[in-house]
Amino acid sequence: MKYEPHPNRRRLLIGLTAFCAVPLPVRAKLTPSALVGAGASLPTKLYEAWGKRFTELTQVPFHYAAVGSGQGWQLITAGNANFGTTEIPEELPALDAHKLIQFPVANAAIVLVVNLPGVQSNQLRLTPALVGQIYTGQTRHWRDPSILKINPDIELPDLSITPVSRLGSSGTTFALSRYLNSTDESWRDRIGLTSKARWDYGLLAHGTSALEAVTARTLGSIGYLVAGRRLPNTLAVIALGDAEQGFVKAPATAAVIENWQLTTASYALLRQTPSNPLDQTAVEYLRSGVTVWQDLTRKVGFSPLTSKQQQSVLVDLQKYGLTDTQPK
Repeated sequence: MKYEPHPNRRRLLIGLTAFCAVPLPVRAKLTPSALVGAGASLPTKLYEAWGKRFTELTQVPFHYAAVGSGQGWQLITAGNANFGTTEIPEELPALDAHKLIQFPVANAAIVLVVNLPGVQSNQLRLTPALVGQIYTGQTRHWRDPSILKINPDIELPDLSITPVSRLGSSGTTFALSRYLNSTDESWRDRIGLTSKARWDYGLLAHGTSALEAVTARTLGSIGYLVAGRRLPNTLAVIALGDAEQGFVKAPATAAVIENWQLTTASYALLRQTPSNPLDQTAVEYLRSGVTVWQDLTRKVGFSPLTSKQQQSVLVDLQKYGLTDTQPK
């Protein structure tokens, strides 16, 4: 039986104009002088770091619009971006119908963060079941017996829990949902796999930066972000696991994932047949990011693709005649 909204639900849409509007470079037709990417907000720093190096090497301006995975799909299919990005992998029939190619460019770790005075990073421990219960409004207080039982060594404040989720279709939400779907039977039965926050409890924030800001200023809140962000001093990351197999500390970046299960890949979307020179330039930008600019990938907290994954990307690009680079 799927989840039914709680009768005492608290739901509030929070966002800033900067996060609600589609940036100027992708509102109108593509400017012929700039390379434009659009989509997921989670890997914004990655694409911007690659973009800065790309501009230094080519003198071609670069713009990235962090409008969310769902909007990124719409912009690339409508021809309003040279490439799209997402953490929500599309099925092959949908890609072929829109004449798109999809491939991973980097891996990231997702961490849960809380705003609890006196609680330091990785002190608080939660199980997947408790995370699911918090987000669906079943567990509503930080001093709930089920939370106190697995956290006997820390003094939890007398605060209600306010879960903060992403608005709209989000790759970060998809990653959290996939993690809970694979580890918690109750979540599978009530919510299932989803890229949208289909639980009517807590706050909604438009974009990664807004979610961080809302969580940072809301006492008792919990949210989910990509690992490696420089967090406000009001936020602490959470250790995840269970009493039987142990709890794992949240990684500082994707480069030290170890046995952390809450991860995601960032995918790029390209046209199978470039419609203008900048579409082909986007191919070279992404190819360089995947195979050459791994130093930048690590610097912003992501994990580069393995050599095997890189070769797979090159094979896919060559299949559509998008690159002359020969896979090794």
